[in-house]
This record gives sequence, C-alpha cells and structure tokens, in this order.
Amino acid sequence: MRAPWATGDGVGVGVGSRQRAEAALYKLPVLFCLYLDGTTRYNELKRKLAPATYKSLTSALRGLVADGLVKRVEYPQVPPKVEYSLTERGLSLMPVLDELCLWGEAHRDDRVPSSDW
Repeated sequence: MRAPWATGDGVGVGVGSRQRAEAALYKLPVLFCLYLDGTTRYNELKRKLAPATYKSLTSALRGLVADGLVKRVEYPQVPPKVEYSLTERGLSLMPVLDELCLWGEAHRDDRVPSSDW
C-alpha cells in the first residue's frame, strides 16, 4: 500500500498534497471552535483561525461536512449566509478530543528519545 502523498512513481510529494495537509491542519481547530461557540458563520471562523487561507478553511469544512461531523446550512439571501454547526456525530467526538488535549497538556514537557530514522 502506497502512502497517500506519494506520486504515481511512488517517489516524492504529489500535486495538491500541501493543500490537503493544510485542510487537515484546520479540521481540529474548526471542530473546537464550533464546539465552544456553537453555530458559526464562515467569516467568524476565518477570523478565529486567522492564519488559515480561504482554500484551506473551505477544504477543511467540506471534509468535515462530508465526514458527517459538521452541518452546513445555506440561507437563500443576498449576500449569501452560510452557518456551520456540529452534528450529533461531531458532538459525540468531543469527549475523545478533550481527553486527547488533556493527555497532550500532561505530557507537553516529556522528553522523547531521538529516533534513528
């Protein structure tokens, strides 16, 4: 099985892998923002996740919607209004992510042995 970032020849990084990595980078922060703040509009998320590009945030949101973790509601008005919120499935993931954060905080200063690879 090849790594998802491998090109056709199995060597190097494929086209678009940086965009996929950036989108993945913002999935957890989006989930936490929606968990803490509830239903949120796109521009509010963009402000809270300031380093995120339009493309990476949009890709992250699309992925979360496709995974069934986030609900997207579009209102037919001018200017367009789109709101995002966690689904029941997304809410059920939050206790696991909270525990992961607690584990990370508890082990933040741990020394990790160096690797030879």
